[in-house]
Amino acid sequence: MSNQEKLVDFQNNEQTENNELPMWANISKKKKKHNDTIMSILQKTPIFSTLNKKELKKVSLIVYERNYSAEEFLFKEGNPGSGMFIIQEGKICVEKTSETGGTICLANLDAGDFVGELSLLDDSARSASARCLVITRVLAFFRQDLFDLIEREPLVGTKILKELALMIGDRLKETNKLLQHYTRLYNNKDKQLIDLEKKYSESNKLLIKYKKMAEGK
Repeated sequence: MSNQEKLVDFQNNEQTENNELPMWANISKKKKKHNDTIMSILQKTPIFSTLNKKELKKVSLIVYERNYSAEEFLFKEGNPGSGMFIIQEGKICVEKTSETGGTICLANLDAGDFVGELSLLDDSARSASARCLVITRVLAFFRQDLFDLIEREPLVGTKILKELALMIGDRLKETNKLLQHYTRLYNNKDKQLIDLEKKYSESNKLLIKYKKMAEGK
């Protein structure tokens, strides 16, 4: 092969490689965009909110993307908990079985919301079920992966646990406020019943008195 032919062959190969580059570049860009999306979702989730970009990257490597069909359950009431779920797309109903055997929807959650975070601490039975209302995509973060992360990266794990503890504390405060509110309502209702009973008793006495007067007694 002459030098001229070699040059033409080299140029043809270069052109072929250059034509292929955009395809690989697009794949790389899509992958980067996808990873950035996951990190963005994690950053907006309270328990990861104090992590820097490098720390979020480490967490993004141990979360799992899962897809669910409509009417499929993320977990069911009474089952042991294994981790939390962050909703990427879709809608979930958190529901509980009533005393009569029916189902009560406690909350509707959508993109950006999360559920099951208490299971990051232990495997206690789920207090409610999480049912998908439409096709739903979630990020799953499991307790064992958190414990492994704590061993490998104590600082990152401590940050997550701190935010988790603060969030649970805030929820307990809200629960206490609700309990106090309903206690006040109950006490007021009880007082109203007592007042009503007293008024009824007084009215009944007057009624008896007037009845006796009418009978000339």
